[in-house]
Amino acid sequence: IAKERSSQMEVSQLEEMASRAPSTSSKDVALKPTSPELARLLKGKTSAPANLVTTWFTTCAACKRAEPTFAAIRNAFSEQQLGLFGFNNDDGDSKKEMQQYAERFQPAFTPLLDRTAEDIDAFKALQDSLLPAFRLAGSKKVEGISNLTPSCLLVSAQGHILHAWV
Repeated sequence: IAKERSSQMEVSQLEEMASRAPSTSSKDVALKPTSPELARLLKGKTSAPANLVTTWFTTCAACKRAEPTFAAIRNAFSEQQLGLFGFNNDDGDSKKEMQQYAERFQPAFTPLLDRTAEDIDAFKALQDSLLPAFRLAGSKKVEGISNLTPSCLLVSAQGHILHAWV
């Protein structure tokens, strides 16, 4: 029941964000960070005005635990309303491994399989620029948020970052 409530809360928060349809005015474009890499990876895969992109990798247990939330989001929004994609941010996962993962676990998101090492580096840099660094309990080392998976970005069809969270 707690997981279901959590998923419903995530969906309601996303509904609120999605209701603020992304603008394409030059003023709006200047105010939002952009990701040309994400815009390129999403091109031709969605006609939705906004897209939720989550990070994942094939051996990520937290990614598998987050799946009910993504399934609830997929059930709440049509593909025309919201694209739901997974960006694999582990350069150790091959395209074949990602395809096998998708076949085995059937994630609610569409995996973005055609990413390059440069895309991964750019995506991690974007994450680190949008979200605050953190320190693990008992550690003195400060980590970039790109070391936490899954994290999510709400992105306009033009690649403008509308919201970011872990």
